Amino acid sequence: GIFSLHRYATAVLEGLIIPLTELERDREELLAMAEEWREVAVFFMLRLSLAPCVESLVVCDRLLFLSEQGFDVQLKAVFEPTISPRNLLVLSLK
Repeated sequence: GIFSLHRYATAVLEGLIIPLTELERDREELLAMAEEWREVAVFFMLRLSLAPCVESLVVCDRLLFLSEQGFDVQLKAVFEPTISPRNLLVLSLK
C-alpha cells in the first residue's frame, strides 16, 4: 500500500544511530508487527473520534447530578475548545 511500516521505520531511523542493516535483519519481526499496526491505528482513530462525545456525556452527567441534588448549575466555556476538549467549567450554588 501507500504506507508501509518499513518505509516509516526507515524515515524515523535516518537521524538515529541504529543502522538500517539491523532493521533489515529483523524484517520478519517487523512484518509481524505491521499486521498489528493497522489494529492499533484503528483503535486510536476511534478513540480520537469518540473522545469529544465521552467528554460531553461526563459533563452532562455531572450537570444532571448536581441539578437533581438541588444545586443551581451553570456551564461556562473557559477557553477555546481547540486548545483542549476539557474547556468547560461547571459552576454550582446551593
